[in-house]
Amino acid sequence: MIKGSRHSLEAIRKMSESHKGTVVSPGHRKKLSEAFKGKKNHFFGRKHTLESKRKMSQSLKGRKSPMRGKKHSIQTKQKMSKRKKGKKASLQTKIKMSEKKKGKNNSFYGKKHKPESRRRISENNSGENFSPERRKRLSELHKGTKATLETRIKLCEANGGENNGFYGKTHNPKTRKILSEQKMGEKNACWRGGISFQPYGVAFNRKLKEFIRARDNYRCQECFRHETELFTKKSKPRKLICHHINYLKTDNSTCNLISLCLKCHGKTNYKRKDWTKYFQKKLKALQLHRIFVKKTLPNQF
Repeated sequence: MIKGSRHSLEAIRKMSESHKGTVVSPGHRKKLSEAFKGKKNHFFGRKHTLESKRKMSQSLKGRKSPMRGKKHSIQTKQKMSKRKKGKKASLQTKIKMSEKKKGKNNSFYGKKHKPESRRRISENNSGENFSPERRKRLSELHKGTKATLETRIKLCEANGGENNGFYGKTHNPKTRKILSEQKMGEKNACWRGGISFQPYGVAFNRKLKEFIRARDNYRCQECFRHETELFTKKSKPRKLICHHINYLKTDNSTCNLISLCLKCHGKTNYKRKDWTKYFQKKLKALQLHRIFVKKTLPNQF
């Protein structure tokens, strides 16, 4: 055959028909694979040009995939799974794959799932429970990984407001109960061995609480809202909470207590060491300020 020449469409059709129904034995497949592996392959170390890629893309346009409307059998899925087990893509490969499918390169860019598609996806995923082994693997993969600030902002924008699938909806009482039970006691990330059930000291009474609120001018020492601005869901007046700075309920000294509103007090359940240092510095600065004011304006007190 002359170099650069091509088979006619008729010749291609005849060759296709002659090969139909023929099954290649596993041994023959292995030999063919070995014969064209690595450096033996005429395309080894080479890459398709952009022009070639474009031509290949155009030639395949409009053709239906042989797997369209079909599904892999369980046996085939198991074989595919076994082949990929233990194989891990390098970081460089992962980055390349990510770049190739980013933004406009993604086939789903600018599109949205139809309500029917969403319903099917939901049905397929409903009732799916990960095995403890798989959960452990997923946990290990995500350990130590932190999303960049840019990624966080993108995620927030993508799922914010009307873009959120739960926008305008509320959980029913049954779901709330299930969610509550899932985060109760030892299942909660903030679990500290049940210290919240420990009793406060005898000195932590109404008189002491009122003294702390008066000392702080009846204002939350984080957001500075006045006690008269605080209300419950039923529009009843709400008092400021006296927070233990070092989180020890038995330490009821005035230098360990500070006034906070309910919202700000809720924030202190996380990063406790940071909050302890923060409020200790803040209280010290407030005390120094009060001493300075008393000295400079004695007639005011």
